[in-house]
Amino acid sequence: MNITKLLIALSTTLFLACSEKPNEAGTTETENTMAGNVNNSEYFATDTKNGFKLGSCLADLGDLPILAKRAAKNTNIAEVNVAGDSAEDLPKAYILNDGNGNYQVFVLNIMDLCYVEADLLTKRSGDTLEIEYGFPYAESTCTCFSDHWFDIAPENKDIRYFKFSGKIYKIAPGPAPEPSKKAKKADEGPELIDSRDGQIYKTVQLGVQTWMAENLNFEIEDGIQSWCNGNKSENCDNYGRLYTLSAAKTACPPDWHLPSVDEWPTKGDGGYSAFYDYGIEGWGKAKDVYGFAILPAGKYQAQFQNFLEPGSFAFFWTSTIDKLNHDCPTMVYVGDGSEGMVSICSDSENDGLSIRCVKD
Repeated sequence: MNITKLLIALSTTLFLACSEKPNEAGTTETENTMAGNVNNSEYFATDTKNGFKLGSCLADLGDLPILAKRAAKNTNIAEVNVAGDSAEDLPKAYILNDGNGNYQVFVLNIMDLCYVEADLLTKRSGDTLEIEYGFPYAESTCTCFSDHWFDIAPENKDIRYFKFSGKIYKIAPGPAPEPSKKAKKADEGPELIDSRDGQIYKTVQLGVQTWMAENLNFEIEDGIQSWCNGNKSENCDNYGRLYTLSAAKTACPPDWHLPSVDEWPTKGDGGYSAFYDYGIEGWGKAKDVYGFAILPAGKYQAQFQNFLEPGSFAFFWTSTIDKLNHDCPTMVYVGDGSEGMVSICSDSENDGLSIRCVKD
């Protein structure tokens, strides 16, 4: 029995978007980094950590029941008829080896849950090998497609069929196909050109919403309601400007507005999983799977008249006033820690925070 955690990043197109490094859950992700071309080993996944190796995936907008309900089905492999002509219609799996006595089953485009923490149970019945989840805790019920690699024992290299999550695959002879290639994210929107100063911003489509995929960098004319962090112009270029709440309410370009908390992804309260999905890749373990690219832009602290420098946290104004909490202006706070992405009361309306605008 292998014990594993796997974390599949989401996107709206099929792509393999990771480098050779472990993610937060301890599962190594890959960008076609494989061992040498020996004995069908061209795509053998190295350093699989506990038996899984997978790339990023294509989001399926439907929901799936909590995984433990699926695991409880316990389908008997011996009862599944894969003989005769019907076997030819089965999807294909491939046996890989690295030339050093290590073997894997490789399957393209498996639909699975986005986040799973589970025991992996391996069972062989005749010429069929089954790998299944035990009774896991499912962090998310969204589903997506991904290439999967499964480490198997050498004595199972002669299997004819492979079963995972209720689906049977026929082991195909010959070389395996390439893992899925990285492609442009389908949710990238058209560029936004700010008619006021000519600046160009990337945008991203999230459901029915169109968002700026960069922080606003429009300079308020009076010069006292927005700043570059540390008063360094390069910070405006890299992170956008920081605004008071008063300035934030009117700073967005025409036909765009300052979003409410409810308009924010995950309603501004998605915890660490939201940081992982929406934080820019390279900030901690964030993967920026939607192209939203939240940057750790820091803030201006009015009470102390100093700057929290870029690199650790992000703070965004929203248009929401929390009437149940002394009419406090609400901000979205993002950090690479247990807090993740949360909506909280701001310290002061005069603090300088970042802005993301959403299209009217």
